[in-house]
Amino acid sequence: MKIRTLTALCALGMLFTSLGVRSFTKPADARPNDSGGDRRTRWDRGGNDQGASFSRTSTLEVEGRLGHTRLAADRSEETFLLVNVRGDRNARGRDARRHLAVVIDRSGSMEGKKMESAIQAAQGAVRRLADSDFVSVVDYSSSASVLVPPSEVGGARDRALRAVAELRAGGQTCISCALDESRTVLRERSGFVSRVLLLSDGEATSGVQDIEGMRRVAAAVRATGATVTTIGIGVDYNERMMASIARETNGRHHFAEDPSALAGIFDQELSGLEHSVAREAQLEFELAPGVEMLDVLGSNFEREGRAIVVPLGSFSAGEERTVLAKIRIAAGASGERAVATARVRYEDLSTGSRAVTEGRLAAVFTTDGSRSRLDPLVEERVERTSTVTTLDDANRLFKAGDAAGARRAVESKLSAVRAGRSAAVAAAPAEKRQRLALEFDAQEKALDKAQSGFAEPPPGSPAGPASTKAKAALKQNQVEAEELAR
Repeated sequence: MKIRTLTALCALGMLFTSLGVRSFTKPADARPNDSGGDRRTRWDRGGNDQGASFSRTSTLEVEGRLGHTRLAADRSEETFLLVNVRGDRNARGRDARRHLAVVIDRSGSMEGKKMESAIQAAQGAVRRLADSDFVSVVDYSSSASVLVPPSEVGGARDRALRAVAELRAGGQTCISCALDESRTVLRERSGFVSRVLLLSDGEATSGVQDIEGMRRVAAAVRATGATVTTIGIGVDYNERMMASIARETNGRHHFAEDPSALAGIFDQELSGLEHSVAREAQLEFELAPGVEMLDVLGSNFEREGRAIVVPLGSFSAGEERTVLAKIRIAAGASGERAVATARVRYEDLSTGSRAVTEGRLAAVFTTDGSRSRLDPLVEERVERTSTVTTLDDANRLFKAGDAAGARRAVESKLSAVRAGRSAAVAAAPAEKRQRLALEFDAQEKALDKAQSGFAEPPPGSPAGPASTKAKAALKQNQVEAEELAR
């Protein structure tokens, strides 16, 4: 299910007053499952419970927080659930089988340096793969074809190198054809850590050509357990479409203005694949009675009864993803009440078994109608979600020729981020302040870049070479927005 992004989220945090934080601890024992089921991490291992927050240390480190520690008991209240999931930097995956699917656009516009660079980058990745890894190669233009089906690299490396070397440009661009063919390839092998590297330099000119339709195609690829990394080459591809494919599949989106950057992007993605520590991760919110899920902001989710399931995909060591949800809590009894359990299920590649990491979140409900200040870490994420929306909106304005409107939108958001930063950092726990400051830095940096890019004439204006810079600015803004949204 797709979600709506709410542009006015950041204003909500400014309405809340500052109150204290109450904590409590609820340890639980590890519950290993000898029958081959999920292995649960120990609740008291490297973490703590504070009612409205928890921290768990395992192969996937999970931190959860409520937006408010205190809420009014006698009325319906809205707040947030924030869950941050990070692959342990020190974890080492066992010899999990990896599958790299290289999907290369060979439409007519790829002719020349773009095709040469794509061939070199793909061949470099194939050479780097271990003999026990699997590789497949798909090319596409007006249609897609499988040049190398899923094959163990040790016996197929030379064949894959030759297939890539023989690519020739010609035809239109059917990105949905490429994704459909990739899904077929991925379904031939199960139990792998699979990653698709999808390259394109242009608009989809055949097959599915709208973003919502492309998301549905990408969701079918995600269902195979794979992530899709999208790489836009040059300045004439559709950055919103390529970014939506990556976001739908929990992958990353890259912009290679100069085709020579492709080799570095391939190396970066291959390094992440090599250091995978978990696969098929999903976050489940189990809501207490009287709690309603309003939205999961910026993430795909599904409802399974009262549970809300957010697919997270694979994680490499140190890789991080954050989920922000908005909830409504019905009026009820005063005192401490359970709100939700956040549970992350995944295949732990360091042990080769299924695992579960979970924590419970509760709030104190007051009889005097008071509520606490918005948690500063949650506040930053709410602000960040609004920053992503601003970048998206400003890109649309700029593309439509309203450069002044784009600059105003970014300038207003930058002022809001700077205004909220000091109070949020000051209110954060001492051990969290440095990291929180860095998160605000990332927002300011993205907005500063956008402000500079919007100084160029918008695409389509009679500015000659300057329009290339304007197109590049749009692409870079999209990349910044996608990174902030993770």
